[in-house]
Order: sequence, then C-alpha cells, then structure tokens
Amino acid sequence: MKINKMVENKYEEDCLRPALLKCYNAFKCLEKLTVESSFYDNISNLDNFLIEYRSITFAIQKSLKSKNDPIYLKYRDLYLKSESSKWLLDNRNIVDHEHPFNLGKRLTINVYTQTSAEEIYKKEFDIENDQPYKSILEELKVVFLSFKKWEVYFSCTFQFIDNNEKYEIYPLIKDGVTSIKDFFKAIYDDIKALYIVTGK
Repeated sequence: MKINKMVENKYEEDCLRPALLKCYNAFKCLEKLTVESSFYDNISNLDNFLIEYRSITFAIQKSLKSKNDPIYLKYRDLYLKSESSKWLLDNRNIVDHEHPFNLGKRLTINVYTQTSAEEIYKKEFDIENDQPYKSILEELKVVFLSFKKWEVYFSCTFQFIDNNEKYEIYPLIKDGVTSIKDFFKAIYDDIKALYIVTGK
C-alpha cells in the first residue's frame, strides 16, 4: 500500500511538552494533598492543583497555535465536557479570582458485628474547628471501650469535602485526572499518526 507523503503535518514533534509539564505540576500539587497535612497546606495544594489543571488546556492551545485546532476541539468535546470537568473549571475560576477553596474533612467510623453494621462516629472538620489526631483517637478509644468486647471490627473512612455543599470532592478530582490523561493520549496518538503518514 502506498502512503500519501503529501499529507500536511503542521505539528511540531514535542508540541505537547509544555502542557505535559503543566499536567505534571498539577499532579504534584495533588500528591501533596494528604490526611496528615494542615488545612492551610491542603487548601494551598488544592488551589494550586485547580489552577495548574485548568492551565493545561491553555498550554495545548498555545502549542497548537490555535484554540480552534481540529484535533484539540475533537478531543476537548469528547473528554473535557463532563460534570467533573465543569466542576474543576468552575472551582478554578473561584480560587483564582475570588477566594480559596472551602475545604472540609469528614471522618466516619462504622462498627461491624456478624449481623449488622452501625455508624458510631461521624464528624466534619474545617479550618475553624480542626482537631489534632491525638484528641480524635482519645474520643474513639472511649467509644470502642464502651462495647466491652475483646475485639471490635470497624472501618474508617476519611473524605475531603466541599465545606459549603458537604459532598466528597475526591471522585470529581479522580474523574478529572482520568479525563485529562485520556485527552492527552488521544491528541498524542493523532499527532504521532500524522508523523507516520507524512514520514516526518
């Protein structure tokens, strides 16, 4: 089969590198978001993640020399139009132009028997009412001792939440990260295919 060598390839070989660096910066900010960190650190890291995440698409537009590039538009509409992507965009605008993200934490403890499960502890924390782990452990110790059993089976769930609306934010962030990775791969594959076809 003869390949048409006259197909135009306007893309530079490393054109996605600036956007990939933005992506790396965003993921590094997210990596620092931990249970152990203070609220100030976590809010700063989340704000920076949202700003860097949104800058990825600006960097791609710049590298492709147009916000109307057909490859960019095709995959933007396919991968970056979800509810999670909208949430990330809306909150990026808020933290960049209005105020830091109103982050909260929720800790839930469930105790299990052979026949039932019971939620015995649920508490939400924010920057105003954060609580040291030591004092939380002391509270839980009293609760567990009240069962008067040698063994207590339990699960512990820790969530980052939007302190205004009280919903967990991790699923939205996780979906957004998956979307941007799929978005990058699709654009990369198309540009790589052009290099194969054109011989460049």
